[in-house]
Amino acid sequence: MDGADADRSGRQRRRGSRRVRRLAAAWIGLVVFASAIDPSVVFDTFGGLSTVGATISGDGSPGIVDSVAAHVDVFALSHLVAYGVLAWLLADALGVKDGRSRHYLRGLLVAAVLASAVGVGVELIQAPLAVRTASAVDAAVNGVGALAGLGIRAGVRRVRAIRR
Repeated sequence: MDGADADRSGRQRRRGSRRVRRLAAAWIGLVVFASAIDPSVVFDTFGGLSTVGATISGDGSPGIVDSVAAHVDVFALSHLVAYGVLAWLLADALGVKDGRSRHYLRGLLVAAVLASAVGVGVELIQAPLAVRTASAVDAAVNGVGALAGLGIRAGVRRVRAIRR
């Protein structure tokens, strides 16, 4: 690879990491926005849901997810997914590469802590809001979601490496 190719490759990497950082920032904004709105407005729009397999619509009509047999709290599931995606994006934005080195583990830890800190911040934002409730359990679920997202990221990256 000559100097021009190396320069071009470096610019593409920087552009890609900028894109991931912007996506992570946008995701944080979406999570904060979603945490500040009244969830009943959203759920009423979609016909009601509270747990997978149940309904919160007061008229007894089935919710959107009644076809799923398991009873999983939709709020907890949304926390797991939101903070899993956030931690994954933060790890990519921080440039965490694959490996077993201390640098790799430290990068994953930083991504998990940052995602969890956003979760704690969101719970603090919700405390004074009349339509929302701050919850230590939600903050803990956010942290679990962040760890799960990083675990899934590591698994996906390992499978991709094996396939190459």
